[in-house]
Amino acid sequence: VCLGQPSPDTPNELSGCGTRTFTALDPLTHVMTLSVSGAPQIGASPTVSVGNGPINVAASLFVSPDSGYLAVPGTNLTALIGLNSWFSVPLGLDATGGSTLSMVIPNSPSLVGMSFYLQAAAWDGLGFMYGSNALEAVICQ
Repeated sequence: VCLGQPSPDTPNELSGCGTRTFTALDPLTHVMTLSVSGAPQIGASPTVSVGNGPINVAASLFVSPDSGYLAVPGTNLTALIGLNSWFSVPLGLDATGGSTLSMVIPNSPSLVGMSFYLQAAAWDGLGFMYGSNALEAVICQ
C-alpha cells in the first residue's frame, strides 16, 4: 500500500480521528480519485467525491470496517478494503467522470473511534473496470 507522502519523519497512522488516503503499490492502476471534504464526526455529513472515472456510467462506493489488499481477478486492480464485511452505495458518474455524495454520520457516541475504509469502482461500456484509491475515515466526537 502506498500512502500519500510517507517518510521516516511522518507517520502514516491517523493520530485520533480524521481521514487519510492510500492506494495500491502501483498507483497508476487506480486512475479514479476518491476524496472527502468535511470532518467524519458524529452528527455531520461529510461529502465524498469521486473523480477521473469513465463518463456517464454507473459506479459503486464500497465501504468496509477493514482494510485489505487483494488482486481483483481479470483486472490490474487491487481491492484495498476488507472483503469479509462490506456494503456498496450506488453512484452515477456524470459527464466529467465524477460524482459527489453526502454521507450522513448518525449522532451516536458509540461510533467515535471506529474506522471505515472506502473505495470506488466503475465499469465502462466496454467491460473495462476502473478503480480508485482508498480512504480511511476514523469517526470523531
